[in-house]
Amino acid sequence: MEKTEHGLVFECTKLDRETNRCSVYKTRSFICRAYPQEEIFMLGGEIGEHCGFKFTPIESFEEVMSKVRKKITLH
Repeated sequence: MEKTEHGLVFECTKLDRETNRCSVYKTRSFICRAYPQEEIFMLGGEIGEHCGFKFTPIESFEEVMSKVRKKITLH
C-alpha cells in the first residue's frame, strides 16, 4: 500500500502477477464485483474473509475527531 496525492493505493494479494487476473474471480467478494462504486463502503459493504484486501487506518477515529473539534472551535 502506498499513499499518493489522490489517496491510498492498494495492491490486491489475490492478483496473479503472471496473468494479471484475479485468482479467485469466481468467488470474489461483492466489494470486488461492485468495484469501483465507492458507495458500497458507505452503505455497509464489507470485505470477505478470503479477500486479500485489508483496510489499515492512517489515523485513529479519536485523532480524526480531535482535529475536527479543533477546526470547529477555531471558527
